[in-house]
Amino acid sequence: MQPLKITLLGNYYDCQLYRGRLYLWTFDGDLCIYDWNQIIDTIIGRGEDWLTYRYGYKDGRYLYGSKTKQLFEDEEFKQIVMRRYDQTLGRKCVITEEEIIECLIGKQQATLPIDTEIYNSTLYYATDKGLFCATAHRPMSEKYKVSTKPRKLWDARVLNITANDYPQIAVSAGSEGLYEFRPSAQNLETVLQEIKPQLYKVSERFSLFSNYVYESIYSSSLNGKSYVSMFRFDRDSQESYHRVFDKYLDEKEFTSGAMKEKEVLSWGIRDKVYQVSEKKLRVLRFDKWREYGQDNRLIELAEMDMDMRSRLIRGGAASFGNVLEFEDYILVLQSDDTQYVIPGEATRWRVYPRSINYVNQLHVIQDDRVEFYSFNHDSQVDQQAKMNGIEYYVPTSKGAGRMYEEEMRG
Repeated sequence: MQPLKITLLGNYYDCQLYRGRLYLWTFDGDLCIYDWNQIIDTIIGRGEDWLTYRYGYKDGRYLYGSKTKQLFEDEEFKQIVMRRYDQTLGRKCVITEEEIIECLIGKQQATLPIDTEIYNSTLYYATDKGLFCATAHRPMSEKYKVSTKPRKLWDARVLNITANDYPQIAVSAGSEGLYEFRPSAQNLETVLQEIKPQLYKVSERFSLFSNYVYESIYSSSLNGKSYVSMFRFDRDSQESYHRVFDKYLDEKEFTSGAMKEKEVLSWGIRDKVYQVSEKKLRVLRFDKWREYGQDNRLIELAEMDMDMRSRLIRGGAASFGNVLEFEDYILVLQSDDTQYVIPGEATRWRVYPRSINYVNQLHVIQDDRVEFYSFNHDSQVDQQAKMNGIEYYVPTSKGAGRMYEEEMRG
């Protein structure tokens, strides 16, 4: 099943999509903030594809709903929807900044970031001058939608920032190592060193980029020395659970076969760990529920052949599949076992696995445009059996419900 695509022409450096607002950093040093829902409504106004675009770009979780799945069991209904979807695929959707100027809700000067992340209405960003945070998603009445008075968290050069579902943010700082910033007060263990307020040193080993496998952190490196910083939850005398550091797990400890002797690029997120070596992709499941004392929490699921046309630079995963960035193209290994190729060198790409409404989206920035892809096949895939892509889960907390309503309202 092919994804939908919207192309916005222009020269951009980075992007974020958060609670109905699209944040775009330009090479001119501007941060432009758009009303995402209004952009989609503007596009919908051009044709009769309102259903496809709404659930492709504004409410990605809709297709995962039990009632929707029941509707798709009706073959006649499914054929109608798929026919409309195919019609939308045939429509070339290209827009310019001038065409969405009415959707612009804020514009301000900003330093070009090395990386960005938005968590709990706070923008975290790294520049050559250090790691900063600033209040984001400010009210429409505010002149600047992102605070112009950021707080400096650290003066080191950070390469990657990734938030967890819980109040933790992994910070990869290259040769400086792996760190974790904790935005809220917690009962903390004394094992990790607090180098700055709320910033803890997890490991001194090289970290290029990182992500969370539940409460643990998977640190990736191009030199074949990736590792997992294992955390666990302990219960105190008051029956409260606290997250504490457990140990380091080197990639070599769970690498098997010929991969042990070859250069490997690997990454992990939530329930999956992926390893790529030459033309092989190895898939492992991170079993959250196994006893913490056991070392076999990583379970091998499959090893498959891959067609690699150039050097692999980075990998990541979302519900809809695996995203592999090569020097001159991006390969999406979709959760339905099909492949989708995005040609050209990418300036940056982003997925939103923590989001409620945007879990099905991949945003790719290239030289003269940003492409917004919407993958809509995953809801029909067995979530526990799929090899490519992390298992989709439905947020059930009251806080998640509020976030959903806020995303829809913008």
